[in-house]
Amino acid sequence: MMEQVQKEVNRIIFLVLKVATVPALGLVLAQNWDGLVGLILGLSVAILSFKIMARNAWKITGCENPVQGQALALTGYFIRFFFYALTLAAALNRSGVTFLACALGLVFIKFTLLGEGILKQFMQSLHRKLGPVKE
Repeated sequence: MMEQVQKEVNRIIFLVLKVATVPALGLVLAQNWDGLVGLILGLSVAILSFKIMARNAWKITGCENPVQGQALALTGYFIRFFFYALTLAAALNRSGVTFLACALGLVFIKFTLLGEGILKQFMQSLHRKLGPVKE
């Protein structure tokens, strides 16, 4: 079962990296190196946080006591947001890193998952309305 979770996490990360090439390529073409560094920094922290969240979720499902599971979930939640705040603070205080691009990198996984979900819902709705395609 853990292999399936890891496979799904890797699929999502690969999808995020594919989608992130578009703004990264735009930043390279605009020669906005500070923005590119910010995007890479935010995206790196987001991917690490996502992997930690998946591992933490696996641990939570194995908890025998619900209170222990809640405490573990809350701890993981605060640790992730601490890393986000630390990353944003570093981006804000460093020259050579664009704060907005860093913030975009931090939420890129969320945007990608939301976009994928909306696209799947749209395709399912379209498939139900049109019915099966006949050749």
